[in-house]
Parts: sequence; structure tokens; C-alpha cells
Amino acid sequence: MDKDFLKKLGLTDEIADKVMDQHDKDVQQLKDNNAELQSTNDSLNEQLTSNAKQLKDLKKVAGDNEELQAKLDKAMSDSQEREKKLKDQIATQRKNFAVGNALRDAGAKNSKAVEALLDLDKVSLDDNGQLIGISDQIDNIKKSDSYLFNSESKPNVEFGAKGNPSNTDNKGEKSIVDIIQANMEKGK
Repeated sequence: MDKDFLKKLGLTDEIADKVMDQHDKDVQQLKDNNAELQSTNDSLNEQLTSNAKQLKDLKKVAGDNEELQAKLDKAMSDSQEREKKLKDQIATQRKNFAVGNALRDAGAKNSKAVEALLDLDKVSLDDNGQLIGISDQIDNIKKSDSYLFNSESKPNVEFGAKGNPSNTDNKGEKSIVDIIQANMEKGK
């Protein structure tokens, strides 16, 4: 989707910009979810391959019972360690994606630069996927380093002449209004 397509549908520039902003947010969320799922998939495939290799090794050693028990115990502990490592990796990745989304939603121009200013040890992810402890940090950064964020208000631009066209400064000169009025009366 692009802005020209929306304009051809009859939307104004302002509405088209808002639609594109929301579309960009939705697309980014889908990309993040896809990356998270891809990472999870890759990790699970790696774990399956590793487990299959361990089972082949165990079948070869099946002749000696004590050696088999030792291998099984080692395989179980290795599997539990990998599972814990995988869960930690996924939790870290979810937190990183959520932080990136929060920075994007806050209007950060460069999310990596703003993320460097965050104390991520004080940020956590609850069971619903909501970040805890980031909004105050972002607000503080917005106050101290506002140049890192897109401004939320648009500049107030006024067009037109300012001043007094009637020339009431009493210097004895005719104002532009008086000159025009005199020329119009001459033309009648």
C-alpha cells in the first residue's frame, strides 16, 4: 500500500498519512511476530536434531547398562539445559521486540540510540506481553533528549502581513490604504 493509492481513492493528504502510519505499525508488528516465530522454529529444529543425534548415540551404547544409564542421565540434563536456554532466549527476544515496538510507538527517530539510553534491567515483560517500567524511562528521555523523537505538534505557521496598514504612526505620511483609496476616487 502506498500514499498515492490512498489519494486516488479520494483521501486527503492528512488522512492518507494517518492511514500509512497505522499501516506501517501493523506491518512492523507482523514482521516482528514473524521474526520471533522464525527464531523459535529454528531453535526447536536445532533441539530436535540434537535429540535425534543423542538417541542414535544411546542405541549404539545399549550393550552396557551402566554406561547407558550414565548417557541417559547426561542426555536428560543436557536437554533440560537446552530447554531453559531456549526459553530464556525466547523471553529475551520477546522483550527486545516489545521494546522496539514501544520506541517506535513513542516516535523515536533512531530506536537503537534511544534503547542505549534505557536501563533494560528495570524493564520486564508481563504474561500479557506488556512492558513494565519503560514508559517512565521513555518520558524522561523525551524530556532530556527530545531531539531523538518526532515532534508530536506541528509548527504553527501563519501567513499574511502583520502590522498596521493604516499607518497610524502620525509621521504625516499617507498609508497605503489612503493612497489606494485616493487613486480609486480619482478614477471615478
